Amino acid sequence: MRKPEISRHLQQICLPQQTKEYLLLSADTDTNTHKENRQRYVSTLKSWSSSWPNGSLDSASPHPVLVTKQHLDQLSQLHEALSLAIEDIIERWWTDDGARFPERMPLETEEEDLLRWLHQNRLLRPYKECQGSWRPDFLLEHDADSGTENFRICEINARFCWNGYMHAAFGQEAYSVFDLKQRGLVNAADPGTILKGLLGQFDCRHPLHIVKGNECGIDVYMFVEFCQRLGIKTRLITPDSLRLIPHQEGHDGYKLFCLTPDQPPRRGEKVEEIHQLGLELQQRELRALSPEMKNQSPGLQ
Repeated sequence: MRKPEISRHLQQICLPQQTKEYLLLSADTDTNTHKENRQRYVSTLKSWSSSWPNGSLDSASPHPVLVTKQHLDQLSQLHEALSLAIEDIIERWWTDDGARFPERMPLETEEEDLLRWLHQNRLLRPYKECQGSWRPDFLLEHDADSGTENFRICEINARFCWNGYMHAAFGQEAYSVFDLKQRGLVNAADPGTILKGLLGQFDCRHPLHIVKGNECGIDVYMFVEFCQRLGIKTRLITPDSLRLIPHQEGHDGYKLFCLTPDQPPRRGEKVEEIHQLGLELQQRELRALSPEMKNQSPGLQ
């Protein structure tokens, strides 16, 4: 949320129902105010999803962090710089011998073989057209010269495209219960933009299969429920339910299928075709997939 700058530092605030102002949160904030705010906030969160795994609903805070336009501008510039840098590295990974990217950032042999196969067969769109979703983890540091706060990136995660985003979208939307506009505040992140971005990773006209293994999963369950509310057929399946079947019209001579939930009690298997695939698999589970199975990814939506 933001408002004309009061402080150049991030601050957690309280939004009491009795006033249209906001207060800085402190250790002596009235406990009844906290309890009332939490009840209103959690009630709104529940209306958005019935799936709040791992006790995340119990951890939901009704006290947002107030950020300034300077913070948002800095994040936007940082994101743009990261996008351009990552895009440039990926596009030159195999072609810029002088940069020595594979040598400086070595991958596992089978990972490198797969990426080289994809590159040589020109099976992927340019990275700038399909960046997917990635989430930099950052710390805040104080700039003594300017008196401002800077974001310092620790690592960038990108394995599961929905992680964190469902909580962010629903959490931001639920703050509307506190009449933000009347307090001179707006959401720092637009929930609609977040959800639209997630849905834009897939073709909503076709069923979506999500392969999920040992990862406990949090946002994935919320994403599936959200898709189903929109009428998008979405199924969670396991890696051992995947079936690769020879097919003359398929990519690389195969098509990817999976077992259906209503398996016949006796001989044979009932399968359905997979048109697009989401993955929530740990590294060892990805490595366990056969090379032929991995090579199907370019043939899917």
